[in-house]
Amino acid sequence: MKLNKSIGYGAFILAASTILSYGLGLLRDRGLTGAFGAGYELDIYNASFLLPDFIMSSFGAALTAAFVPVFTTLRQKEGDRKSWELTNSVFSLINMVLLVGIILAAIAAPIIAKIVAPGFDAEKQNILVQTTRIMLISPFLFSFSTLFGNALQSLRRFISYALSPILYNAGIIIGIYFFVPRFGLFGAIYGVLIGAFLHLLVRLIEIIYTGWNLRFRNQYFFKPWQQPEIKKMIRLIIPRALDLLIWQINLWSYTAIASSIAYGSIAIFNLARNFQSMPVSFFGIAFATSMFPALAASFAEKNKPKFIEDLTKTIRQVLFFTLPAAAGMAVLGKPLVSFFLQNGKFTDEAVASTGLVLAVFALSIPLESLQYLLTRGFYAQHNTKTPVLVTIIATIINISVSYVASKFLGTTGLALGFICYTSTQVILLSILLQKKINFLGFISFTNILKIIISAAIMALAVYFILPLFSSIKIAFVVSVIAGAGIYLLLALFLKIPEISSIYFIINKKILKR
Repeated sequence: MKLNKSIGYGAFILAASTILSYGLGLLRDRGLTGAFGAGYELDIYNASFLLPDFIMSSFGAALTAAFVPVFTTLRQKEGDRKSWELTNSVFSLINMVLLVGIILAAIAAPIIAKIVAPGFDAEKQNILVQTTRIMLISPFLFSFSTLFGNALQSLRRFISYALSPILYNAGIIIGIYFFVPRFGLFGAIYGVLIGAFLHLLVRLIEIIYTGWNLRFRNQYFFKPWQQPEIKKMIRLIIPRALDLLIWQINLWSYTAIASSIAYGSIAIFNLARNFQSMPVSFFGIAFATSMFPALAASFAEKNKPKFIEDLTKTIRQVLFFTLPAAAGMAVLGKPLVSFFLQNGKFTDEAVASTGLVLAVFALSIPLESLQYLLTRGFYAQHNTKTPVLVTIIATIINISVSYVASKFLGTTGLALGFICYTSTQVILLSILLQKKINFLGFISFTNILKIIISAAIMALAVYFILPLFSSIKIAFVVSVIAGAGIYLLLALFLKIPEISSIYFIINKKILKR
């Protein structure tokens, strides 16, 4: 019971902070669209993230799958001192790998720019090379932040872990509103670096407070395989890094295809994706992140029933929140974009195009959320290979569908490709995980059907409410409030057990009972 509450508590902290972070993210996107519109400058801004994110995925984000299980197991068996020694060793390795990777990336930037955005002319590709080279500082900062965040996550300390994305968006906003008027597009890039530094700083402060003492370990700088835990992490990281690199291939393919459609297509795709990712982060990633240490601990203790209980309970909770979010966003795509982004240079045509892409994108919200959960079910068992194989298959399908569909549907075709990508992952991961732990029998499909019915009725009601108001913004606000109320009333009427997740949040965090 205590562990379940810990999962719910951690998920609440992450979800609540994500709401604030995305609130700032909306302010960030509103500033970007107002300053640049859906044009080539915003296309370049989005394309500038691809190479730094590629490095980050290779050498930083891949740590999550490997570090948390190894750190947790080592801490349980040998105590805090050994686990902090492991942290220092990984810190040393990151220094070495990132310095080499960033230097090589800066040299190769002109070649990579042609691959990333083949539809850009020479002038725009030259600007992309400059912005990309500046952005290469960010993976250096983010990789250390990820390492510290993983250690804090293993200790089930979520405060700075939750605050860091808020500060990241705050830094970008500073760049947009203070530097863009003077430096143009480059001012937005400087804001990203400020945000990355703040992202690292808040985690560094908390991890020092927990007892970590930085020691640069020269012996592991050159020979990391001498430490057994590092050797095990490297084995786990390689498949996870490959998995993340494959996802980067997906992003590169989206950008490359969009750059050949029309100016603004990259921006429209990314803006729609930002909206779609909100409920995924609020619930899918938040619950998966909070659940992960508990699953790793259950596996280390060889407690299979507890492992299955935590996994299936979290799946039901995530579907309870993401299915209505998907239904509502599919209906409210255009009003949502208009309400938050329409200003300055962001025209009615851009609003309509982004809203259409978002309406299609919304269908992937439950799928992507489940993908995060199921993937961590494998990671907790020290299995990073299976998700990689699944991702390879899904990527082939994604790129194929995106390329063909974009010829007929434009940017909307990319969203359709993403739906195929996430659905393929969920189906294959579910089948493979079922063979290992037989978890599907513990999921109440009757309750899931009730959730689907409630979400469908809510979406239908919102569809008929929208035309009742002449102002699209008023219609949006009323529809959101009415839709949420209808869904919760239906959940109570149908006695959906997962509504207790809301009770827990209200009682424990708002009313402090």
